[in-house]
Amino acid sequence: LGEGGKYWALATNGQAANLSGDVIKPYLLLATACDGSMATTAQFTSVRVVCQNTLSMSLRADGNSAIKVSHRTTFDSVAVKRELGIDQTFDAFMASVDRMASTRIGDKAAADTIWQLFAEGKDMAKANELPKQNRDKIESVWDLFKGKAHGADLPTARGTVWGLLNAVTEYVDHQYRARSDENRLNSAWFGQGKAIKDRAFAMLAA
Repeated sequence: LGEGGKYWALATNGQAANLSGDVIKPYLLLATACDGSMATTAQFTSVRVVCQNTLSMSLRADGNSAIKVSHRTTFDSVAVKRELGIDQTFDAFMASVDRMASTRIGDKAAADTIWQLFAEGKDMAKANELPKQNRDKIESVWDLFKGKAHGADLPTARGTVWGLLNAVTEYVDHQYRARSDENRLNSAWFGQGKAIKDRAFAMLAA
């Protein structure tokens, strides 16, 4: 990424979980930068096969899904694996996914959640004051949730918290405004897009 400034790799351990036809696969994402823009980073990432949209996974108490190692220190793979919770993370993540897929969410609650994610703190009563770019984001995620998303017709996604979360992740990973697909990927994994997805997960998995 960034004309060679940043390198990344994905590794899979062969695990997968089938949520009534909605297959989720875990990957370990490793990345480092030669231009000083980021520390060496390790994080678990889940891939929803039906749409190839991604979510970070974490058991860490601070809620941060990534382990970051400064370039000024030695990368200790044993310590990183221990901090990631390599043997427990996927099972715990899938337990959260199963709860979300089993939980219905009404249109008002879904709309409120999308508003909180993209309205930048503005009151819903003042929707007319919201910049068009923000309104477009909210409308796009709403349309995905209401049936336009890949896999939106699956029983685990239709009208559920899991379906709403995936409307957000599909928008961030595939539709979010960016100068290029490379920039969108960088945002979805390491930048503003990742922050949006992490916040959505925290709100909906609570």
